[in-house]
Amino acid sequence: MFGPGSNRTPCLVRWSGRVPAGRVSNELVHEVDFFTTLVTAEGGTVPGDRQIDGMDMSSFLLGTD
Repeated sequence: MFGPGSNRTPCLVRWSGRVPAGRVSNELVHEVDFFTTLVTAEGGTVPGDRQIDGMDMSSFLLGTD
């Protein structure tokens, strides 16, 4: 049994000048990916002293992949 929203919950991303306006995708991005993505997008470093279960999805969000 899946929780509310399951794997297909809509998400809106707005980052003026970075994320292309009007872009629509059916790709999956997991919520744990947002931590890693936001940290690296701001020039930070993901902690290395523990396991972080997330991928940097910035190239996907910015439309460069």
